[in-house]
Amino acid sequence: MTNVDAPMLDSRAVMSGGDRHAALVDQIRLFATTDSGDRMPRLLDLMLDAVGVAVAGRAAHAGRVAASVFGTAATPWDAAWLHGMQMHALDFDDTHEPSLCHTATALLPGLLALGRAHRRSGRDLLDAYDLGIRFVDFASACGPALNTAGAHSTAVLGSLASAAACGWLLTHDAGMTADAVEVAALLAAGLGAAFGSDGKPLQAARASEIGVRAATFVAAGLHAPHGAAFGDHGVLALWLGVDAPTTVRWGDECVQAVGLVAVKPYPSCFLTHSTIDGTLSLRASLDLRSAADVARMSVAIHPLAAQIADKTSLGAENAKFSLRYCALAALTDGRVNVDTFSVATQQRLVDDAGSFDSWVSKVHVRTDPAAPALSARISLLLADGRERAITVEAPRGSRSAPLTRDDVIAKFRGNASGAYDGNSVQRLLDDVMEMPTATDIAALDLLTSACTAAAPSTRWGMNGNS
Repeated sequence: MTNVDAPMLDSRAVMSGGDRHAALVDQIRLFATTDSGDRMPRLLDLMLDAVGVAVAGRAAHAGRVAASVFGTAATPWDAAWLHGMQMHALDFDDTHEPSLCHTATALLPGLLALGRAHRRSGRDLLDAYDLGIRFVDFASACGPALNTAGAHSTAVLGSLASAAACGWLLTHDAGMTADAVEVAALLAAGLGAAFGSDGKPLQAARASEIGVRAATFVAAGLHAPHGAAFGDHGVLALWLGVDAPTTVRWGDECVQAVGLVAVKPYPSCFLTHSTIDGTLSLRASLDLRSAADVARMSVAIHPLAAQIADKTSLGAENAKFSLRYCALAALTDGRVNVDTFSVATQQRLVDDAGSFDSWVSKVHVRTDPAAPALSARISLLLADGRERAITVEAPRGSRSAPLTRDDVIAKFRGNASGAYDGNSVQRLLDDVMEMPTATDIAALDLLTSACTAAAPSTRWGMNGNS
């Protein structure tokens, strides 16, 4: 990324209470010394996926509300918030596995808005995107802890990472980038209570907006407090205890971070995906078609998955956080897609099961603290007396079973086709793939207009369904 000398961080000194702001500056500098070239194909896959889900998210309730509030989103921070809400509206965006942070929503809307406003190159943007993902990975141990404590890892860690990415894109200065992270820590907030409501995309997207504002303020000369992020009285310590800042990986280049970001095949909480995969497999092998085929289902999962993804009532966006509903959809329809979570489909599936309460009573969820965080063990007792079980250690799309480039492109085309005609879908795909060689991302006008405006321009041949 740059030719500065890599610092040697003494993690023991940092952990024992050394100057953590100075360590943060050194950590940013360490990230900046590592070239992102070999990670470029994966970064492009992640960007393509994110742009597609953002386009599809315009038609979701939260996406439409955001467009009505922000209008044309004339400022970079409003554009980041608008585009972030659209990107997260379907909960179809990526997930960094160790932190459970939605890196695309936290990082890309702000980077695209700032990059367009300041005429940055595509390579500059991708380097900053890579730095932001690595920042999430660096602090990833705090992600599940934040969720367990009732916070939202994307809203908190995502805000810090967004500021790191936006700060680097805007200044290319490690000290100013660290200051942007400290300013973001003053603003970072988000609660798990929002899960299952439109409040989740609101606060996930605000992480991107916070990063833009923090970087912009620091670049304009705002003085940042030191210790707001990783100090003994900083945001992580106050949420998780004074030892929390010592759990981050000081001195780690985190070069494998992009490989830990899962591209989701289903538009629901990532912690439901192993249950979906297991149910689909059992359905195929046992020729199941209806809730009536099942006398009892048992699902063993990690406690955090039960805390976040075992909602037992429907309404609002709860179905996306109900592994029981996701299992019902997979069992009955043999698929889980955007339509799965429509009001009409929910009603049809519930009618098939008799009632949702009746289905919930059939599905026994138990927790296993020793289970891998993303795993699910499903046991079925069928109405005809047959019994079968399956264990899914990690779902499709995860680092253990990543989607291929062809899979990502197919998902992108499916998501973008609701708002764009075939030629424009291809044009948008080409814009993303041209990012590494673009000297000014503003020239990629379809991409930047798609990601920073409330609605696309009709001159690109949109079909009006957004």
